[in-house]
Amino acid sequence: MIKKKGEKLKVVIDTNILISSTITSKGKPNQVIKAWEKGLFLLVISDQILEELRDVAKRERLRNKYRLFPERIHVLAENLKIGVEKIVPLSEQRLSISSRDAKDNILLACSFGGEADYLVTGDRDLLDLSGNPKLGSLKIVSPKEFLETLKH
Repeated sequence: MIKKKGEKLKVVIDTNILISSTITSKGKPNQVIKAWEKGLFLLVISDQILEELRDVAKRERLRNKYRLFPERIHVLAENLKIGVEKIVPLSEQRLSISSRDAKDNILLACSFGGEADYLVTGDRDLLDLSGNPKLGSLKIVSPKEFLETLKH
């Protein structure tokens, strides 16, 4: 998809990237969030993704292992309510393609419903869909690949 001059890329970010960005300030997930904060792309999000973020943040195993403090996730969730394009996802029944892991379909539904250019994920079930003609113009990429795209 070719964007008009001044038009920003529309991007859905998987919850695994959002959570990873709160675990450490080093690494590609945090660089993706920093790029969003700088206004380099428009983040597309749905209530379902925000709900999943809150649910994952409540997992005691993750909070203990990575010292995920509920406050850090809360701040991220609050930031995701502003400066984003909140959309109504496409119904899963209308998806032209689905993931091996049905839980990932909320990300596809958000991507299609928001007419996103990119879905940034570290999830192999989604990354394996990359290049499938049923995705249309949607590109599914890793954080590293997405950051490379932003450089060009």
